Amino acid sequence: MINRKKVFSAARISGQGELEGYLYVILGGERYDSVVQKLKGSYILQLSAWMISAGLLFALITGLILFALLTGRLKRLAKAMDAFKRGDAAKHVNYRIKQGKRSADEIDRLGSTFEEMANRIENQMEELKRSDELRRELIANVSHDLRTPLATLQGYIETLLIKENQYTEEESRGYLEIALRHCQRLSKLVSELLELAKLDSSEIHVNFEPFNLPELVQDVVQKFQLRAEEEHIEIITNFNDELPFVYADIALVERALENLVENAINFTPAHGTITIELALKEDILVQINDTGPGIPQEELPHIFKRFYRADQSRRGREGHSGLGLAITKKIIELHQRSIHVTSSLGAGTSFTFYLPVFHSA
Repeated sequence: MINRKKVFSAARISGQGELEGYLYVILGGERYDSVVQKLKGSYILQLSAWMISAGLLFALITGLILFALLTGRLKRLAKAMDAFKRGDAAKHVNYRIKQGKRSADEIDRLGSTFEEMANRIENQMEELKRSDELRRELIANVSHDLRTPLATLQGYIETLLIKENQYTEEESRGYLEIALRHCQRLSKLVSELLELAKLDSSEIHVNFEPFNLPELVQDVVQKFQLRAEEEHIEIITNFNDELPFVYADIALVERALENLVENAINFTPAHGTITIELALKEDILVQINDTGPGIPQEELPHIFKRFYRADQSRRGREGHSGLGLAITKKIIELHQRSIHVTSSLGAGTSFTFYLPVFHSA
């Protein structure tokens, strides 16, 4: 107790006028010290207990939140899978990762993979539906286009067989010529169907090579010059012979040009004009204009569809199958380009597309 400090009170004691001593009263004794130490120990224990309890409670709450987040995403993913299983595509949960950010964990990657898989399956199903619709439409159109010439051909042949001796040689020859024209029409239709099927398949190989486009255009014009003269139609070429070579498939481009020129002849009236223009832009511009009756604006989006034809009042000359423009569009798309059409009623129609310029190494 010697080295310990205590709070005390002292009083002087006197007797008969003389100092007899001092009275010291210590305010905190051994018992007080013991009680204080216990209180201090109890406070630390309480504080420690509170801190431990708070830590455990915080860990529990945090764990519950993380568990809810984890199971919540799994529940959302399971819900999306159940919706997809039921065929309810509209209730898919969007798990796509934002552009430029990586997935946080395996659940996000699993959800994103499921979403991509579901979208791919849906797209494939839509493609199958469209293919089935096109197949049905194609069968209907082919049946219609084949039925007319076959019925006509059968009728003329049967007539010649039944009344073989009743017609003159000239009349019999006329019937045979009509039958021959329908045979040629059938042959052309079947050839174009096979050509379009080949272009639509993955078997087609585009053979890119440099060639002189003005020379090819002149060759195509020569093929149709005689027919154009018979129809009293003038074909005009407007281009510079010094244009650079294009880099494309010469056979496919020739087929596309033939289809466009033939289409222009079919719809251009007598004494009309067909103009073929070539010009150097970033690529080589190819434009074919005619002075036909034109196409209504509401029909322009449909003219590249298979077997599509304008209404009867604006149809061209007989013999075209309605596949030429569809084949042309497919050929241009195989060159990673697109074809555009503009038209005004009574003023004619214009088809425009581009071909890549050849750049030598």
